[in-house]
Amino acid sequence: MKKKNFLTLVALLSGLSMASCGNTPADVSSNSDSQSTTSTGSSEASASSDSSITDPNEGATISTLFASLKEGICFYNNGRANPSKEDFEVYAMLSNGSSLELAPSEFEMEVPANFKAEGGTIIFKAGEKSFDLAITLADYSIRDLSASLKEEKTFYKGDVKLTKDDLIVTAIFVDGVKKTLRETDYELSLGKDFPYSGGEAIIQTVDKKASTKLEIKAVDVILDRIEVAKMPGKTHYAVGEAFDSSLMEIRSILNNGVSRILKEGEYEIEAPSFSEAGNKSVKVSYTYSYVPNGYSNERIDITKSTSFDVTINQTLDNGDLISIESFSQPIIYDGETLDKLNGGCKFYGKYANGNILSINDSASITYPTGNAVFGEYASIMVNCGEVSEEFPIKISNKIECETSTNFKGAEIQHNALRNFNLVKNVGVENNFFELEYDAPSDIEGNLSFNMAPVTLQMYGDKTFMAGARLNTFMRLFVNDKEIAISNDSVMKQGEVGATPNDWNFGPFYEQYQLVDVSDVSLKKGANKIKVELFPCTSGLKTCWDDNYWPSADFDYMLISTAAKK
Repeated sequence: MKKKNFLTLVALLSGLSMASCGNTPADVSSNSDSQSTTSTGSSEASASSDSSITDPNEGATISTLFASLKEGICFYNNGRANPSKEDFEVYAMLSNGSSLELAPSEFEMEVPANFKAEGGTIIFKAGEKSFDLAITLADYSIRDLSASLKEEKTFYKGDVKLTKDDLIVTAIFVDGVKKTLRETDYELSLGKDFPYSGGEAIIQTVDKKASTKLEIKAVDVILDRIEVAKMPGKTHYAVGEAFDSSLMEIRSILNNGVSRILKEGEYEIEAPSFSEAGNKSVKVSYTYSYVPNGYSNERIDITKSTSFDVTINQTLDNGDLISIESFSQPIIYDGETLDKLNGGCKFYGKYANGNILSINDSASITYPTGNAVFGEYASIMVNCGEVSEEFPIKISNKIECETSTNFKGAEIQHNALRNFNLVKNVGVENNFFELEYDAPSDIEGNLSFNMAPVTLQMYGDKTFMAGARLNTFMRLFVNDKEIAISNDSVMKQGEVGATPNDWNFGPFYEQYQLVDVSDVSLKKGANKIKVELFPCTSGLKTCWDDNYWPSADFDYMLISTAAKK
């Protein structure tokens, strides 16, 4: 037994200081026969009298027994409340005026059977004396939250996507225990501008009692590099010839991984003089313009370059013709005359030295006659020397989007479905349009949309279209099956030419782009094609107020196929 300071024990017994969870004052009632107390997550005393203790005060008797929770000990309504003797301080006041702290082996403790669920009164006994300690289980709650990303990730302005799948949310409970929360245990709130510029993500428990914030910093989408996607057809030259860029393709790659093939005229070529034999380097440069912070009058240009070698020979021998290839065909619609193809197709011969050269002037080309019939086979025959090749013709069928009889969120204007709002606010979600297409046969083909710019950006007196990926604002379904839209399906970025005063009535409406969406399979007969629209998370928002956020217009849909022979 340990001695306890007499004045301290008297103070405890008189109710001057008792602790909830070993710390909060509570009331004590006492008399000569028994005492009891009730506290939240803590305890107090009851006692009876006259029991002898021979050691260390032989002959003295216990006049009062008292117990309390040790400081820092608390029992919670979490199903894990399991009191042990070591959680309590138990004291005996003796008849001779001294006090003793009892060791766990010197007293008995009875815990209610349902204590884990309901708490209750614990009875302490030493000899013939007892003490009732009523304990109310404390609320087991979250004291704090912390949130972090599962893995390091770069977020890009204009396409800032943060989901619960990206997060690790940890709850710190009142007893210090840490637990990783399930996605259903908390809510994630993002501001209206978050998809464009990032910012503060608010994470809070479903009961709203605990929350934390996570700052997401987004970087500008800028040009990372350019590369030669396809070498020019001619890579071998004779001394004195000039560089020929035919068939060359240059790909721009942004820092967010989005890429596209640049159009001729968007990049510059620096080719040296081919006056001497040897390998020569050709340089290609492309300048990309972007607006910092998503919208402002400031415009920043970034130029990237790449290069490749060509071979200059004293005399040029292309060698034998190996094969014939076609790289372009004008769009021909169902019902149009096939004569339209005459002179509009380009054919190239691949030679033994690797050069790929135009053969339109030297080859015998046989074009079909009559009218194009969608789903029926038609071809062009090309003969050059001893090499012949047959090229199936791709025929397209146009479906006007304004013929949709079931749509939400748009209006029919100027022979198009217009003004699908793509910013997140009331009424934007679940917008869509449906079209029915009657296919003449089973078709494996390609689907594209003629669309107006999704986002605009003003620079002084000019309007610029900002690139937006189709899969960041639309989903495509064919016969109720979702068709994946590639990251390569991107609205181009370029100058429209309208001024701030006339954009609503000027060239803007004429700036439709035919954007390749996906390969599709159609069955013979009725096919349902559905497009769902949702808030756009790529491209740039406008520099005006909330009335001028991104929107989309759909003119027509194009289904193209080269039927099998």
